[in-house]
Amino acid sequence: MPLARSDSTIRAARGDDFEAVTNLLEKLGRAKVTDATRDDCRAIFYQQVVDPNAHHMVAETTSGEVVAFCSLHFRARLNHVSEEAWIPDLIVAEHARSQGIAMALLEEAERRALDRGCWHLTLESGHQRAEAHALYRRFRMRDGARVTVWAAARAGAAMAAALIAGGCGGGGGGGTGAAHHAQAVRPAHARAPLRAFKPLSVPARPVSRTVRVPILTYHRVHVYATELTKSQPDLTVEPAVFRAEMAAIHAAGYTTITQRQLFDALYHGAALPRKPVIVSVDDGYVDDVTQVLPALRRYGMRATFYVITGRVHEPGFLSTRQIRELEAAGMDIGAHTRTHPNLPALPAAALRSEVGGSAADLRAILGHPVYWFAYPYGAFDARVVTAVRRAGFLFAVTTRGGTTASTAAPLEIPRIHVGRSATAQSVLALLGG
Repeated sequence: MPLARSDSTIRAARGDDFEAVTNLLEKLGRAKVTDATRDDCRAIFYQQVVDPNAHHMVAETTSGEVVAFCSLHFRARLNHVSEEAWIPDLIVAEHARSQGIAMALLEEAERRALDRGCWHLTLESGHQRAEAHALYRRFRMRDGARVTVWAAARAGAAMAAALIAGGCGGGGGGGTGAAHHAQAVRPAHARAPLRAFKPLSVPARPVSRTVRVPILTYHRVHVYATELTKSQPDLTVEPAVFRAEMAAIHAAGYTTITQRQLFDALYHGAALPRKPVIVSVDDGYVDDVTQVLPALRRYGMRATFYVITGRVHEPGFLSTRQIRELEAAGMDIGAHTRTHPNLPALPAAALRSEVGGSAADLRAILGHPVYWFAYPYGAFDARVVTAVRRAGFLFAVTTRGGTTASTAAPLEIPRIHVGRSATAQSVLALLGG
C-alpha cells in the first residue's frame, strides 16, 4: 500500500526482514541481538511472521530500506465470542517520522482488525510521551487504565511488549514502568479511499522486451463438499490449502505485483521485485471476497480477478459492490467476457458483445477502463485477439503454460494452472523454488 506523503509502501513482513527489523529495534533502544542470541531471535521472528494469529507489517522505501514496523496480534478474551486486536509494537525510524507512516500503519491495523471481526483494538506503550499520545488522539483512540509494563525478561529479546510509536521512539530498556492502553473508537465503516485511476497506452514504437513473471491461475477457493453448484473438481482449491500456498509464497520471498507493474516493466523497462509473481483468479465467484481476499490481506499480497460480468446478479458470484470492494482493496479487476463462451466459435456480433461488452460492463461498474482480459477456456485465435485489442485491452492471459510475457505478444500471456491436488510445496516448485 503506497503512502501519499512518503516514498514508502506498507507490506507484510517476511522472514528475510529479520535483520532490517532487528536493526530498527536496536536503533530505537531495544536489547541488542548478539551472536549468542541471534539464532533464537531469528527463530522467534520467523515463527511470528507465519503465525495466523499475528500480522506483521513493515514500511519500506523505494530504495528498499525498512523504516517502520508494526505487529498486530489477535487473542481471545473471556466473555467475548470475538477476538481482541492488540498492537504490542509500532516503531518508526526517527528520520522517517512526520510522513504519516505511523498513522497509515494504525489505519492498516484497524482495517485488518475489522476484517477479522474483532470487538476492539488496543495498543500498549511503555513510554509516556506526549507526541505519541497526540498521535493516538488524532487516530481517535481513548486513554484507558494504566498497568505495569511487562518486564523485559518476560517479553523476550526479539519482541518486547512496549510500543514505541512514530515520533515517540528512543529508549526502551528492561525493567518496569507505566504502560499506556488505548482502545479504538473509530467508526467500523472506515475504509481506504479508491486509488486514483491513471490511463494507460502502449507506446507507438515499443521496444522489444520480455519479462519473466510467473502468473498463477486459480478459479474457486471453496470447500468442494459444500458447493451448491459443483465446479470441475480440479478447479476448486480448499480454503486451508489456498492459505497455506499464499503463506509459502510469502515466506519464500516472492512479491505479488500488479498488472500495471508488469506493463511498466514490459513497455518502460521499470524494475520489478527480485521474485515477482502474479496471482490471478478467474470467473468471479464470491469466494474472491470471502476466502481469497482475506488470505491476500494477511500477507499484504495483491491479485488480479477476472470477472464474468453477466453473472454479477447470480447467487454465488461477485456483486457490483463486491467488485468495487476488491478494487478498493488494491486488487486488479479484469474481464472474462459476459457469459464465458468459447470465443473462437462465436459469430462476429456475439464476439464483439462478449469482449467489448464485458469491457463496457466493468467500466460502468468501476468508472474507468479495464485493460486486462482472460480468455474463457484459454481459447483464442487471430480473430479473437483482434477483438480483444479493439476493445481496448492491453494484456490478455491464456491457459498455455509458461512464465514469460513479451511486448511481441501482450495478448497471449501464459499462466500456470494451480489445481486441486497442488500443495504449498508444489506451488513453490512451479514458481521455481
